[in-house]
Amino acid sequence: ICAADSFQCVYNGSSTDEQQVVLNGNASCQASSQYSIYLDPNIPASSNYSCQDYWIGDGQCDDACRTDQCFNDNADCELGCSEDNCLAMFNFWGLLYDLSSGTAHKLNHSVACLSGWSLAAAALNLNSSFAFCMYQMQSYDYNQDLHLNFREFVPLAYVLSGASPNKAPQYNCSSCIGMENYNV
Repeated sequence: ICAADSFQCVYNGSSTDEQQVVLNGNASCQASSQYSIYLDPNIPASSNYSCQDYWIGDGQCDDACRTDQCFNDNADCELGCSEDNCLAMFNFWGLLYDLSSGTAHKLNHSVACLSGWSLAAAALNLNSSFAFCMYQMQSYDYNQDLHLNFREFVPLAYVLSGASPNKAPQYNCSSCIGMENYNV
């Protein structure tokens, strides 16, 4: 595969194990991830983190890793909505959406906090107060429309479940709901 450039390329395309060896400290992957066309422009720049080697091929779609230099996340984004975290978040979104009478694929902050937050707090052993819920909703309402869409719900649910806050803003579960309803 590398013959076209006199065997100078860093990736030979043969296996994930070799990708990991090549990626260890791959500055071009980390640099390119900041310019991935898949990053949500509503997310504050301070919340966008560079693709980490161990995110590639981990079974989770990472927008920051969707560049040629990061091997397009090793096809993680082609797995669909079968991955455990995304599917669980989608199912919980559906429950909150039903409880909160969501409209147009959005949840009003105060309605969601009044009607569904106690269930989420009990399931995840969280502070069940209305104030805590409103703070969380506002923190992840990237487009500041006082509603949470599924795109914004994903990092909130991901972090509240104990996962890395660094990975959360660019974690992509759009295959569960379709791009037309993901970031509305």
